[in-house]
Parts: sequence; structure tokens; C-alpha cells
Amino acid sequence: TVAGAGARVQLWRNVPCTSARCSAEAVRLGRRTYARWTDGTSDLESVEGAYAATFVDFDDDGSLDVLVLASTAAAGRSTLGFVNKFHNDAYFLTSLGLNGVCPSWCSTGERFPDPKPYGVNHPGIVVKFTITDLG
Repeated sequence: TVAGAGARVQLWRNVPCTSARCSAEAVRLGRRTYARWTDGTSDLESVEGAYAATFVDFDDDGSLDVLVLASTAAAGRSTLGFVNKFHNDAYFLTSLGLNGVCPSWCSTGERFPDPKPYGVNHPGIVVKFTITDLG
């Protein structure tokens, strides 16, 4: 998004360099660049006062949906979700982050600790994303 009044969300995609977008050297080396994606994004781009947007999988189907935070004087703060129904990517992305709590019994150490452990001593999870060339 572009900060300030009238900020809008835009989607950009990674595309191979062409002579219209990149230098001759970049095209020769097979480099890539970004191009604005406008096909099917009119509802997303119509959100006024957007100040943050992120990809999230709302319905756990592997396609990345978009969550937008917006703020306008007339409507105040709002959170909008856009379910991805127009683009099927080649990847299925899903991850689950656990906080270390044992809901009923713990698989290591004391099976029924008292008190139960609450969380872990690090701030987040680590996710590994591996791409395998199927071609």
C-alpha cells in the first residue's frame, strides 16, 4: 500500500524481464521484475484508506486470501477479507504454529505436569518452505 490519504492496495506479480520493462542486460541474463496485476483485483483496489494488507489462508484450502486493514474519517477503522476465488496457484501453502501447551498430556517428560506448561520461551515459529522442481 501507499501510505496517506487515498492509499490503495495493489497486487504485483513476479514476471520475466522483457525489453519493455528491463535493460537489455537484464533480459539477456534472464532476470525477473515485478508487474502490477490488475485482472480480477478491482474490489481489492477499491478499498479506501488501506494502511496494511497481508496474505492469509481463511478457509484452509491452500490458496492465499487477502486481509486488508483500512481507516477513513467516514467509516473509521475496518478489517476486510478477500477470499481468493479467481486464481489457483501451483502451490498448496499451509502451516500451523503451536505455542507449546500440552492440552491433555505431554509426550515428553512428566505426562500430566502440575501446573501445565504455558507457551514456550521463544517469540515465534519457524516455517520451512521447500520447492521441488516437478518439470
